[in-house]
Amino acid sequence: RWANQFEALGIEFLRSNDMMHPDAFDHSTLAVWAHSHKRKDFLFLEDLPKNEIYHGPFSLPSNRMMVDFCKHLVRCGCLEDHLWP
Repeated sequence: RWANQFEALGIEFLRSNDMMHPDAFDHSTLAVWAHSHKRKDFLFLEDLPKNEIYHGPFSLPSNRMMVDFCKHLVRCGCLEDHLWP
């Protein structure tokens, strides 16, 4: 459902950075998964103002990458029977 809505709206990249994903155990899982699957469909926002808190770059995963990553999490967690239709 989520993938269909994003596709219908023409959303190519997410607004949340690559550390905001549904794997509760490690914030870097998406980046590691993307690297191991040779996925490079990130949007890098490198021109944002930097300060003592934000050092950049800010990378946004593509919608397609997030869908594929979530499918991977579902398979790894044996969650197929627990998803809404």
